[in-house]
Amino acid sequence: MELLKHEEAVMRKLSDKIDALYVEIHPSRNLETIPGVGKTLAPVFVANILNPERFATLEALRGFTGMIPGKSESGLTEGKGGKMTKAGPTSLRRALYIAADVSRQWDPQMAKFYYDHMVHKGNQHIKATCAVATKMASRILQVLKEDRPYEIRDTDGTVKPDKLLCKNGASPMKYESACGEKNRILIGSQKAATAPHTDRDSFSSLAWDVNEDKYFL
Repeated sequence: MELLKHEEAVMRKLSDKIDALYVEIHPSRNLETIPGVGKTLAPVFVANILNPERFATLEALRGFTGMIPGKSESGLTEGKGGKMTKAGPTSLRRALYIAADVSRQWDPQMAKFYYDHMVHKGNQHIKATCAVATKMASRILQVLKEDRPYEIRDTDGTVKPDKLLCKNGASPMKYESACGEKNRILIGSQKAATAPHTDRDSFSSLAWDVNEDKYFL
């Protein structure tokens, strides 16, 4: 019992030190505004990415995570869609997968992307969630580069309000069919607005358009 208490005390001290370093490196804590990224996973992303400016493009970060499919090459052909390269840190891939699995339940655009992979492409849950994780990596890099809060947008590009409540008692903000448009009421003064598209590598926006594979401003 004493040994267990000692280990718990050591873990608490280590956790406190990690939290202090995380806040020192990322004082705005804007990563935590991304659905699926909380105070536990945010330090993992900050520690692995370090300086976001070292990734010139979104593809560079995706390649670093190792969650992109590898290529199968021969003398005559080059095939895509193979297994993940797993070239990056294991802790980063694990954190991305966990964050993606939560995000697909709360972020409308992530939910649609997951749904498309499951229904239209016939992928299983794990493969579809890994696809969502690559999108999650792009959004994390975007937030770190611009150092401003993430905006949750609906599938049509409209900004979702800070708070949602379902009249039928379903969980607030959760993007589930249990709520539905007829039972949803908006709380707060934030107005929904549409925004034009921009090039995916310009890093001038935060919300990803799952239909056209571009960011919204």
